[in-house]
Amino acid sequence: MPMVLTMNCTKSVSVIDLLGRVLAESGPGGERLVARLSGLLDSVRDQGLNAAAADISDGRRRELHALGAHRLRAWLLIDGPAEQPAAIQVSGDLVSLLSLELERRHGFNTAQRRGRARVLDRLARATVDDVVAARWLTSAGLPDADLRAAAIAAPDDADDLAADLLITLPDAVVRVVGEVVELAVPLDTDLPGVLGTLAGGRAAGIGIAVRPGALVVSLR
Repeated sequence: MPMVLTMNCTKSVSVIDLLGRVLAESGPGGERLVARLSGLLDSVRDQGLNAAAADISDGRRRELHALGAHRLRAWLLIDGPAEQPAAIQVSGDLVSLLSLELERRHGFNTAQRRGRARVLDRLARATVDDVVAARWLTSAGLPDADLRAAAIAAPDDADDLAADLLITLPDAVVRVVGEVVELAVPLDTDLPGVLGTLAGGRAAGIGIAVRPGALVVSLR
């Protein structure tokens, strides 16, 4: 279910995921706001949940705030007049409410993650007939498409990283194997870009493109 944002006519709001894609917005112009604040976002991205910044120019105040209760889940972007009463209070309330909503969705995501992990478990055992593999993928709500696997070292937070990947990549299958997160995504996914953003600084490997029934080859 998409988020719904409502604001007054002088202020616009967008929520973007960790890859910079607009999840919700109070009106048109979300993509432009993301582009305008991309440099500001890059400068604070590594600060996690403590990140916040503002750009005041042309009579406008553009803010960005990290969203999430225990882990960075998304970003809030706000564009409004440079001088607006209670702007700080409004931003604080939005951060709190949206963070709670994101954590609620993260909880719902747990069951889906388990189901997709089971599919990946099956595909990782050995090569199987593509018809069988397609049936497994369909049972988890996934398309029958060529896949590419990746493995990421995550000694301290494998479960959290797996959850982030599954939330951000709707067509992915993800599982945790010890201190490693394994995933598989369709070929049209910018896997290097995703890993650079969500798993920057971690050791990782990307496999070859294969039909779903041969995913074990890509994982190897």
